[in-house]
Amino acid sequence: MVATVSASGVVSGVAVGTDTVTATADRQSGIAIVAVTPPPVYSVAVAPASAVVLVGGRPLQLTATLRDALGHVLSGRVVTWSSSSPAAATVSADGAVTAVALGAATIRASAEGRSGTAAITVSRIPSVSVQAAPRPIRGFADTHSHQFGNLGFGGLMLWGRPFSRNGATPEQQLADALPWCTPSHGPGGVGDLIGNAMRDMAGHPNLGHLVGGFPQFDGWPRYDSYTHQQMYHSWVQRAFEGGMKLLVVHAVNNKVFCGLANHPLSCDDMEAVDRQLAAAYEMQYYVDSLSGGPGRGWYRIVQSGREARQVINNGKLAVVLGIEVDDLFDCATSGHCADHALFAYNPSFSGGVFPAVADLDGDGRAEIITGAGPGGGPNVRVFRGDGTPLSTSFMAYDPGFRGGVFVAAGNVDGDRRAEIITGAGPGGGPHVRVFHGNGTPSPDFPIANSLLLNQVQQYYELGVRHVFPIHLANNAFGGAALYNDMFNFNNAILTGRFFDAYDCSSTGIQFRFDLSQGGALFNALRNGASASPPVYPPGGLCNVAGLSPLGEFLIRELMRRGMIIDIDHMSMRATERTLAIASGERYPVAAGHTGFLKISAGNKRSEGQKTPEQLAKIRALGGLVSAILDQGHTSEIVAWGNRVPNDCSTSSKSWAQAYLYAVDVMGGPAVAAVGLGSDFNGLAGWPAPRFGDDGCDGDRGQKDAQTHQVTYPFRALATGASMQPLRTGERTMAYNIDGVSNVGMLPDFIEDLRQVGLDSLDLEPLFRSAEAYVAMWERIDSRTPHP
Repeated sequence: MVATVSASGVVSGVAVGTDTVTATADRQSGIAIVAVTPPPVYSVAVAPASAVVLVGGRPLQLTATLRDALGHVLSGRVVTWSSSSPAAATVSADGAVTAVALGAATIRASAEGRSGTAAITVSRIPSVSVQAAPRPIRGFADTHSHQFGNLGFGGLMLWGRPFSRNGATPEQQLADALPWCTPSHGPGGVGDLIGNAMRDMAGHPNLGHLVGGFPQFDGWPRYDSYTHQQMYHSWVQRAFEGGMKLLVVHAVNNKVFCGLANHPLSCDDMEAVDRQLAAAYEMQYYVDSLSGGPGRGWYRIVQSGREARQVINNGKLAVVLGIEVDDLFDCATSGHCADHALFAYNPSFSGGVFPAVADLDGDGRAEIITGAGPGGGPNVRVFRGDGTPLSTSFMAYDPGFRGGVFVAAGNVDGDRRAEIITGAGPGGGPHVRVFHGNGTPSPDFPIANSLLLNQVQQYYELGVRHVFPIHLANNAFGGAALYNDMFNFNNAILTGRFFDAYDCSSTGIQFRFDLSQGGALFNALRNGASASPPVYPPGGLCNVAGLSPLGEFLIRELMRRGMIIDIDHMSMRATERTLAIASGERYPVAAGHTGFLKISAGNKRSEGQKTPEQLAKIRALGGLVSAILDQGHTSEIVAWGNRVPNDCSTSSKSWAQAYLYAVDVMGGPAVAAVGLGSDFNGLAGWPAPRFGDDGCDGDRGQKDAQTHQVTYPFRALATGASMQPLRTGERTMAYNIDGVSNVGMLPDFIEDLRQVGLDSLDLEPLFRSAEAYVAMWERIDSRTPHP
């Protein structure tokens, strides 16, 4: 049958070919010859859209999805693959990309005059040697930064780039990378909704900010500037020369903030991740170009503990790539891996889907059979249990047929017990779900898990080694820590509901939400949340959500690949469960930018701070703890001992309290290792200077009592390098009046720690932090069969 015709004369194509349609009335007939042709290709999408392949590594399989003008996926068409630079990367007839030599190539998939592309960067698998007795690394690790955050949040919220190739001189490149921020933040900075609101919440009411970038830099970078670049490449190099031996660079994004800001780029979390990972490799190539060629630069992305040690011992900076987003692998907004579930038809189709199951091929496992709901016609498709579509697809009835709602059961996962398969009815999406016989959702739904595994593997192959399973909102993996009013609105907008909380005062938590706050940002967040805030119980609040079954699955898969798991941002329950799994596996974990409950005060006593018991577990596992740079005002942090007076808000003295506490809990100054987590470009806030107008975050009484300034030049304690004040464009930055305005001021921050009372013995745990991170990684690698 080529075509069908309804009683009203509507002809619908069924198969390619010609057919005759006859119309009869009053014993008279007429005919029409109908030709049915395939719909033309309207678009071609290549996935992944960007990727890194390694010379000598495994090929990368690209896929091309063809759609017609209505968005329907087309099959059976001829796709032609080509590479713009076969000298860098070749592509096979079926889309497998093989790296040939360092460089870049655009891979194009073409069909019927339409095409789509993928941007491929070719890197090298480093060749390293193993030292019988590794030389201990002396220097500090910054275990939390967002160097390429300018490519998150839609591409304009955070202004300025870490590097630029535009320009013949370093000054011209600086001018191109860090110009005035007016195009994004508006005249006088009045359009910087996020940055202005963050400063307002930090106690600095403002109507805008100075916009001067190059050459004046009179408006930024500043210790309290949240939306301007803090990790320009020369600033990173200064930190490296001053003792930073390892830097963790996380790709970051927030869909909600992106939607509130100018965003020429996509707000999708994983698309933002892809952009930032590609930029990290471009940064490496850029530094190489300044240093004499490939592999010669001081900035080296590393993918194992052994490689990190080798790079550092060769006198270079080890850079570890990570991910910190709400919608990790697209698993946040609706509590399941949205892009990793089975969608039998176009996800925009709202007519529902009717499933059934049966073992069609006699292999002992049932196949999933789907029929499109109303509006889609009786199109039947068949999938394997892992979601792979089979070639079987046909129209079962007249195109005008309309049916009801169906459920079915069958042994989808091969465990000899039937699962219940459901399909949404009319008005729902074409999303197939699987449940156990008792009605609980299956955490091991093979479609979700197999495709999630593909995502984990894909980002592993892109070089990602440090991962946050949970960030600021609940996702399919578990619950987020409650510690900030903004993030409750963030959760409501992303998931459709505010956080559910319980009274956890018995654990020492005092944090409570204040959802009545005003201001432009909170008003925008409030308008974006369709749900109403619940009435929370009295007492300190913790998230009801812990680690989900899918979260446990992810944790174990990250472990199987030897990836570093960061437990910051997890709810109390999710943290405890993750630590229990890690303890059972003897697997080290990290807390890369944290605070500590024991020395927190007031509303800062939240489940986002690490408890003494959690720190003890991290230490026992051989993990690493790093104190976030912004430890808050004197009212938010309790002095630890009497080594350093707690008398200067948000300064090096504030951080010293957290650092000294962590050193004691992690074993004492003779053996402990404690890193720092800067959170540069992460909307976090940074240590204020102790002198000048901004001294002690503007507290006149506190700043007037300060003594012992940083004197230039000073010698960096970790390397012995002579450090002059940092000069960029026409501006000279000195710690005494600028504080930690950017990453280049980290050596000066450490020198100020010495000025406020920490001696060499006190600072040794900080200078062991790079060694501790690498040693933790090597322990993970030694127990992990890498995929």
